[in-house]
Amino acid sequence: MRRQALYRLAAPVFRRHGYRQSTLKQLAAACGMSIPALYRYFPSKRDFALYPLSAANRPDGECFLRASSDHFVHLRIWLDHAAWERQDFLLALRLGLEMGEPAGLSVEHRQTFEFHICLVAGLLCATAPGLTDGRARELTESLLAVSFGSEAIGTRWTPVTARSRFIRLLVPELVRAGAEPGRIREAMSAHHPHPPHGPCAIELASNASFFAMPRIRLTETQARS
Repeated sequence: MRRQALYRLAAPVFRRHGYRQSTLKQLAAACGMSIPALYRYFPSKRDFALYPLSAANRPDGECFLRASSDHFVHLRIWLDHAAWERQDFLLALRLGLEMGEPAGLSVEHRQTFEFHICLVAGLLCATAPGLTDGRARELTESLLAVSFGSEAIGTRWTPVTARSRFIRLLVPELVRAGAEPGRIREAMSAHHPHPPHGPCAIELASNASFFAMPRIRLTETQARS
Protein backbone atom coordinates (compact mmCIF):
# COMPACT_ATOMS: atom_id res chain seq x y z
CA MET A 1 0.00 0.00 0.00
CA ARG A 2 2.82 2.41 0.88
CA ARG A 3 4.63 1.70 -2.38
CA GLN A 4 1.54 2.36 -4.44
CA ALA A 5 1.04 5.68 -2.67
CA LEU A 6 4.67 6.60 -3.38
CA TYR A 7 4.19 5.69 -7.04
CA ARG A 8 1.25 8.07 -7.26
CA LEU A 9 3.37 10.86 -5.78
CA ALA A 10 6.22 10.23 -8.22
CA ALA A 11 4.02 9.71 -11.29
CA PRO A 12 4.02 13.40 -12.33
CA VAL A 13 7.84 13.33 -12.45
CA PHE A 14 7.86 10.23 -14.65
CA ARG A 15 5.18 11.72 -16.90
CA ARG A 16 7.00 15.02 -17.28
CA HIS A 17 10.53 13.73 -17.80
CA GLY A 18 10.19 10.10 -18.88
CA TYR A 19 12.26 7.29 -17.45
CA ARG A 20 15.73 8.36 -18.55
CA GLN A 21 15.45 12.03 -17.58
CA SER A 22 13.78 11.43 -14.22
CA THR A 23 16.41 11.52 -11.49
CA LEU A 24 16.31 9.76 -8.15
CA LYS A 25 16.65 13.17 -6.52
CA GLN A 26 13.48 14.38 -8.26
CA LEU A 27 11.58 11.18 -7.46
CA ALA A 28 12.60 11.22 -3.81
CA ALA A 29 11.65 14.89 -3.49
CA ALA A 30 8.22 14.19 -5.00
CA CYS A 31 7.74 11.48 -2.37
CA GLY A 32 8.91 13.74 0.44
CA MET A 33 11.83 11.54 1.45
CA SER A 34 15.55 11.06 0.96
CA ILE A 35 17.05 8.84 -1.73
CA PRO A 36 18.21 6.24 0.86
CA ALA A 37 14.68 6.16 2.29
CA LEU A 38 13.25 5.64 -1.20
CA TYR A 39 15.59 2.68 -1.70
CA ARG A 40 13.92 0.96 1.23
CA TYR A 41 10.79 0.67 -0.90
CA PHE A 42 12.30 0.27 -4.39
CA PRO A 43 15.76 -1.25 -4.96
CA SER A 44 16.24 0.63 -8.25
CA LYS A 45 14.71 3.33 -10.43
CA ARG A 46 13.60 0.60 -12.83
CA ASP A 47 11.72 -1.21 -10.07
CA PHE A 48 10.08 2.07 -9.11
CA ALA A 49 9.03 2.89 -12.67
CA LEU A 50 7.52 -0.54 -13.32
CA TYR A 51 6.01 -1.14 -9.89
CA PRO A 52 2.34 -1.33 -11.06
CA LEU A 53 3.28 -4.27 -13.31
CA SER A 54 5.25 -6.15 -10.68
CA ALA A 55 4.26 -9.26 -8.75
CA ALA A 56 4.32 -7.17 -5.58
CA ASN A 57 1.33 -5.17 -6.83
CA ARG A 58 -0.88 -8.18 -7.55
CA PRO A 59 -3.82 -8.90 -5.24
CA ASP A 60 -2.73 -11.01 -2.30
CA GLY A 61 -4.96 -13.99 -1.59
CA GLU A 62 -4.47 -13.62 2.15
CA CYS A 63 -5.96 -10.13 1.95
CA PHE A 64 -9.07 -11.10 0.02
CA LEU A 65 -12.44 -10.39 1.58
CA ARG A 66 -13.39 -13.16 3.96
CA ALA A 67 -16.96 -12.19 4.85
CA SER A 68 -18.59 -12.66 1.44
CA SER A 69 -18.74 -15.23 -1.31
CA ASP A 70 -20.67 -13.00 -3.73
CA HIS A 71 -18.85 -13.13 -7.06
CA PHE A 72 -20.93 -10.26 -8.46
CA VAL A 73 -19.52 -8.05 -5.71
CA HIS A 74 -16.01 -9.39 -6.29
CA LEU A 75 -16.25 -8.54 -9.99
CA ARG A 76 -17.55 -5.06 -9.24
CA ILE A 77 -14.68 -4.35 -6.84
CA TRP A 78 -12.12 -5.55 -9.39
CA LEU A 79 -13.68 -3.19 -11.98
CA ASP A 80 -13.51 -0.31 -9.49
CA HIS A 81 -9.81 -0.89 -8.94
CA ALA A 82 -9.11 -1.41 -12.65
CA ALA A 83 -10.77 1.92 -13.45
CA TRP A 84 -8.92 3.88 -10.78
CA GLU A 85 -5.52 2.25 -11.26
CA ARG A 86 -5.38 2.09 -15.07
CA GLN A 87 -3.35 5.32 -15.29
CA ASP A 88 -0.66 3.72 -13.14
CA PHE A 89 -0.54 0.71 -15.46
CA LEU A 90 -0.47 2.91 -18.56
CA LEU A 91 2.42 4.96 -17.19
CA ALA A 92 4.39 1.84 -16.27
CA LEU A 93 3.83 0.41 -19.76
CA ARG A 94 5.05 3.64 -21.34
CA LEU A 95 8.15 3.69 -19.15
CA GLY A 96 8.80 0.04 -19.95
CA LEU A 97 8.75 0.79 -23.66
CA GLU A 98 11.16 3.67 -23.12
CA MET A 99 13.53 1.31 -21.30
CA GLY A 100 13.46 -1.11 -24.20
CA GLU A 101 11.76 -3.94 -22.33
CA PRO A 102 10.80 -6.74 -24.78
CA ALA A 103 7.42 -5.60 -26.09
CA GLY A 104 7.41 -3.28 -23.07
CA LEU A 105 7.04 -6.22 -20.70
CA SER A 106 9.35 -8.63 -18.90
CA VAL A 107 8.26 -12.16 -18.03
CA GLU A 108 7.19 -11.00 -14.57
CA HIS A 109 5.11 -8.21 -16.01
CA ARG A 110 3.42 -10.46 -18.57
CA GLN A 111 2.59 -12.79 -15.70
CA THR A 112 0.87 -9.91 -13.91
CA PHE A 113 -1.48 -9.41 -16.84
CA GLU A 114 -2.00 -13.17 -17.10
CA PHE A 115 -2.84 -13.26 -13.40
CA HIS A 116 -5.55 -10.63 -13.83
CA ILE A 117 -6.89 -12.23 -17.01
CA CYS A 118 -7.25 -15.57 -15.23
CA LEU A 119 -8.74 -13.96 -12.14
CA VAL A 120 -11.38 -11.98 -14.02
CA ALA A 121 -12.20 -14.86 -16.37
CA GLY A 122 -12.84 -17.00 -13.31
CA LEU A 123 -15.14 -14.33 -11.85
CA LEU A 124 -17.04 -14.01 -15.12
CA CYS A 125 -17.63 -17.77 -15.25
CA ALA A 126 -18.81 -17.70 -11.64
CA THR A 127 -21.40 -14.99 -12.34
CA ALA A 128 -22.64 -16.31 -15.71
CA PRO A 129 -23.17 -20.11 -15.77
CA GLY A 130 -23.43 -20.27 -19.56
CA LEU A 131 -20.08 -18.61 -20.19
CA THR A 132 -17.30 -20.89 -21.40
CA ASP A 133 -13.73 -20.58 -20.18
CA GLY A 134 -12.58 -19.51 -23.64
CA ARG A 135 -15.24 -16.82 -24.02
CA ALA A 136 -14.57 -15.51 -20.50
CA ARG A 137 -10.92 -15.12 -21.38
CA GLU A 138 -11.78 -13.36 -24.66
CA LEU A 139 -14.01 -10.91 -22.78
CA THR A 140 -11.29 -10.17 -20.25
CA GLU A 141 -8.70 -9.61 -22.97
CA SER A 142 -11.16 -7.30 -24.75
CA LEU A 143 -11.63 -5.39 -21.51
CA LEU A 144 -7.88 -4.78 -21.23
CA ALA A 145 -7.59 -3.91 -24.92
CA VAL A 146 -10.38 -1.33 -24.66
CA SER A 147 -8.87 0.11 -21.48
CA PHE A 148 -5.34 0.55 -22.79
CA GLY A 149 -6.22 1.10 -26.45
CA SER A 150 -8.20 4.23 -25.67
CA GLU A 151 -4.97 6.03 -24.79
CA ALA A 152 -3.39 5.08 -28.12
CA ILE A 153 -6.04 7.06 -30.01
CA GLY A 154 -5.84 10.04 -27.68
CA THR A 155 -9.03 9.36 -25.71
CA ARG A 156 -8.61 10.42 -22.09
CA TRP A 157 -10.93 8.52 -19.80
CA THR A 158 -11.66 9.51 -16.24
CA PRO A 159 -11.94 6.59 -13.81
CA VAL A 160 -15.73 7.00 -13.85
CA THR A 161 -15.80 6.83 -17.65
CA ALA A 162 -13.51 3.80 -17.69
CA ARG A 163 -15.69 1.96 -15.18
CA SER A 164 -18.81 2.75 -17.20
CA ARG A 165 -17.19 1.43 -20.40
CA PHE A 166 -16.08 -1.76 -18.65
CA ILE A 167 -19.61 -2.44 -17.41
CA ARG A 168 -21.19 -1.69 -20.80
CA LEU A 169 -18.82 -4.18 -22.40
CA LEU A 170 -19.39 -6.97 -19.89
CA VAL A 171 -23.02 -6.82 -18.77
CA PRO A 172 -24.76 -7.74 -22.07
CA GLU A 173 -22.47 -10.76 -22.45
CA LEU A 174 -23.07 -11.86 -18.87
CA VAL A 175 -26.85 -11.59 -19.22
CA ARG A 176 -26.81 -13.60 -22.45
CA ALA A 177 -24.79 -16.25 -20.62
CA GLY A 178 -27.34 -16.60 -17.82
CA ALA A 179 -26.32 -14.01 -15.23
CA GLU A 180 -29.20 -12.53 -13.25
CA PRO A 181 -29.85 -8.96 -14.50
CA GLY A 182 -31.10 -7.85 -11.09
CA ARG A 183 -28.00 -9.12 -9.34
CA ILE A 184 -25.75 -7.37 -11.85
CA ARG A 185 -27.58 -4.06 -11.46
CA GLU A 186 -27.47 -4.32 -7.68
CA ALA A 187 -23.76 -5.12 -7.56
CA MET A 188 -22.61 -2.65 -10.19
CA SER A 189 -24.63 0.28 -8.86
CA ALA A 190 -22.75 0.26 -5.55
CA HIS A 191 -19.17 1.25 -6.17
CA HIS A 192 -16.46 2.94 -4.17
CA PRO A 193 -15.94 6.50 -5.53
CA HIS A 194 -12.19 6.13 -5.01
CA PRO A 195 -11.04 2.64 -4.01
CA PRO A 196 -8.31 2.48 -1.35
CA HIS A 197 -4.78 1.87 -2.57
CA GLY A 198 -2.94 -1.39 -2.41
CA PRO A 199 -3.48 -5.03 -3.33
CA CYS A 200 -4.77 -5.79 0.17
CA ALA A 201 -7.65 -3.39 -0.45
CA ILE A 202 -9.05 -5.56 -3.24
CA GLU A 203 -11.90 -7.41 -1.57
CA LEU A 204 -12.15 -10.90 -3.05
CA ALA A 205 -13.18 -14.20 -1.55
CA SER A 206 -10.74 -16.23 0.49
CA ASN A 207 -12.51 -19.56 0.11
CA ALA A 208 -10.55 -22.40 -1.48
CA SER A 209 -12.89 -22.91 -4.45
CA PHE A 210 -12.47 -19.27 -5.49
CA PHE A 211 -8.70 -19.36 -5.27
CA ALA A 212 -8.65 -22.54 -7.33
CA MET A 213 -10.39 -20.82 -10.22
CA PRO A 214 -7.58 -18.50 -11.36
CA ARG A 215 -5.01 -21.27 -11.02
CA ILE A 216 -7.15 -23.70 -13.01
CA ARG A 217 -7.69 -21.17 -15.79
CA LEU A 218 -3.97 -20.44 -15.95
CA THR A 219 -3.12 -24.13 -16.14
CA GLU A 220 -5.62 -24.68 -18.94
CA THR A 221 -4.30 -21.67 -20.84
CA GLN A 222 -0.71 -22.83 -20.56
CA ALA A 223 -1.72 -26.30 -21.70
CA ARG A 224 -3.32 -24.89 -24.85
CA SER A 225 -0.30 -22.75 -25.73
